[in-house]
Amino acid sequence: MARTAQAIADPPDPPPAEPRPQPVGEGPGEWFYADLGPIYVSNFDADSIIMCPHDYSYARDDSLDAQWRTGYDTRLCWKTCLIYKQISTAHRRLVPFIRPDAWTGFPILARSSGPPLKQFLAEHKSELYPQALVQSAACRVVDRCRPLVYQWALHALSALAFMHSHDVVCGDFSEDLCLLSALPSLSLSVVGFPFAGYRRLDHGGRYYEAEFYGGDAFSETGLGPKQGRCRPFPTRQFDLYQWACMVFRLMTSYFPGDRMGLNETEIGSLVSQKAWPVLEPEFMGDIIRKSWNGDYNSAEEIKRALISLVEEQGWSVNDGDDLQGFDATGLFQGSSEVLGFR
Repeated sequence: MARTAQAIADPPDPPPAEPRPQPVGEGPGEWFYADLGPIYVSNFDADSIIMCPHDYSYARDDSLDAQWRTGYDTRLCWKTCLIYKQISTAHRRLVPFIRPDAWTGFPILARSSGPPLKQFLAEHKSELYPQALVQSAACRVVDRCRPLVYQWALHALSALAFMHSHDVVCGDFSEDLCLLSALPSLSLSVVGFPFAGYRRLDHGGRYYEAEFYGGDAFSETGLGPKQGRCRPFPTRQFDLYQWACMVFRLMTSYFPGDRMGLNETEIGSLVSQKAWPVLEPEFMGDIIRKSWNGDYNSAEEIKRALISLVEEQGWSVNDGDDLQGFDATGLFQGSSEVLGFR
């Protein structure tokens, strides 16, 4: 993949002459951490978090000639600020942007009242999935938690629809980018925009491609065949494909293609042949399959299909993506403090 590091975002203004009052990650407030691959999100203060490249965490050097300033992953953080500013409109399913950090230019975002989704799934796997089936291909989220997954799926679609309406492709979309609010809602919001493709208005509307860092064979093959040595760039349709992969994992606890006795090449062949893993309709199997097929033209179209399914299951949807009357408090053992919420 050709990387136009200089173009995707510009360096910020020089840092202030005075030193930072306290190192990043050591401010007030509970510990918060989410690994996004080449970058991470950590606590900044009691009300905010900050996105940083891993290179910064090794030295925490704020000087103008710090080595991390020349790294490509640093540009992902600076790009995030640029896209937030360019969109300039808040959305409740997008983690709010506060400002760039004065010393680094890294984005400071509003702190969610709950944990990262990936952390929550790891901590509550025994309550989300039947333990007798947790290593089996037959594993499905327990019935009492299925409405929660419906709601997460709707929230993620709302975020993607908002991005796409602003000509932004999310890129490497997964549960890694998702944060939760506290009980009782456990609402989902998406961290923008480190891997995004976007049209840079101050560069005459030039489009800079989204990025995909790879991982499982199902997603790698879904991106499309390589062109020489290069992978294709992610598109809006690939965002919807990756959304479906995430929802499959939420519904089953495992990656699509796993637990079928197949190696990576054989999993890739499943995708090439559109021999999709089967999931029951109430677990969104039909919607997931159509998303993988590319049968939907937009996130909004998938939302309409999902709302119809949710209503068939006896729920009503408020404000476009909330299940009316849904309360997650009784789904998980322990108090909100035990669950790790503020």
